[in-house]
Amino acid sequence: MRALTLSLLAMILLAAAPAGALDHLDKYAKQPAATPPPPAPLVVPVGGDTIEDALAILELPFTDTGVTREFNDDYDVRCFSESNSPDVVYSLLPDMDLVVDIDLCGSGYDTKVFVLDADLNEVACSDDYYQLDDPCGDWTSRLEFLPLMGGEVYYIIVDGWGGELGQYQILVEETVPCLVECPPLGILEGEEELHDGYVDYFNAGCYSDWAAPLDYLSVIEGQGDNQAVACGIGGFWRDHPDFPLNPYWDDDWYVVHASTERDGVSVTVEVEKSCFVYEIQLPDGTCDQGLILQTVIVRPCEPTEIVALGDGTQPIYFWITGLFQTYPDYEFAYLLSFDGIEDAAVRTESRSWSSVKSLFD
Repeated sequence: MRALTLSLLAMILLAAAPAGALDHLDKYAKQPAATPPPPAPLVVPVGGDTIEDALAILELPFTDTGVTREFNDDYDVRCFSESNSPDVVYSLLPDMDLVVDIDLCGSGYDTKVFVLDADLNEVACSDDYYQLDDPCGDWTSRLEFLPLMGGEVYYIIVDGWGGELGQYQILVEETVPCLVECPPLGILEGEEELHDGYVDYFNAGCYSDWAAPLDYLSVIEGQGDNQAVACGIGGFWRDHPDFPLNPYWDDDWYVVHASTERDGVSVTVEVEKSCFVYEIQLPDGTCDQGLILQTVIVRPCEPTEIVALGDGTQPIYFWITGLFQTYPDYEFAYLLSFDGIEDAAVRTESRSWSSVKSLFD
């Protein structure tokens, strides 16, 4: 990721983007919903306006609904941009360690949800978990698999993006984490641990170097059966030079070649956190002529098969990146199980006849 502001237009934020060209724009540019939500009705507030009068969550699962327009804009964190939307505060004091999902599915505006600890430090944040035209609503939010410590108070803030406000629904429930394990013959990605201030010159493709992305790819070859499993680590970090105020999500690019012995290439994706996966073409080896062939959202512990659309005459590029959540541990694991790819070449060693004959003496 050089000092460039890079983007793939209509790809980062669209769940089923049509084919299109890579574009050299703001990576986190956001496309608004086609039709703004109607004004929310006036109702009696149901949450707290501040942490001092937060609505306590006493048991799980917990559900509630309300309208944010009755509240003030008291708190904010940057999922990837700041906001001046009004917010509603809930508190949760678990009596033991647990993992929860916090879901705003069914809300009627562009939401944001984040969690603060007792000292008002950010614990986690979600902006656009659900994308345009999702049944849960355009640009609504969800936090997945958030670990909480028993005996510690947490403040759950229902907020909005860019001044948006309206009717919301919230569900907080205990869940079991999704864990993805690399198989014994899996190919390790090998990228260093993600950390604040990191600049990715490992395998970020177009986000490492727009003009020479082929120098920054993970090359995957079959292991004798036209198959291979790549084991990667995704996540985010802060203090990226191009986005010093925002979290920055890791970009991992992979390249495979179609086997002439198989009919097509596919990849089955398994993730611990929700991800975008894109199939890309780079006809001239640079990003200027790059094409988006398909965009898929993959959810945790829901193995998703993606059949490559490329005709196999060119290298096939897959890009995986996180889906606009921040969380305490920064990283998550994923697997890419490829099928129908070219096997690694078998290396041969030149020998003289006398040296071969000596093997049988």
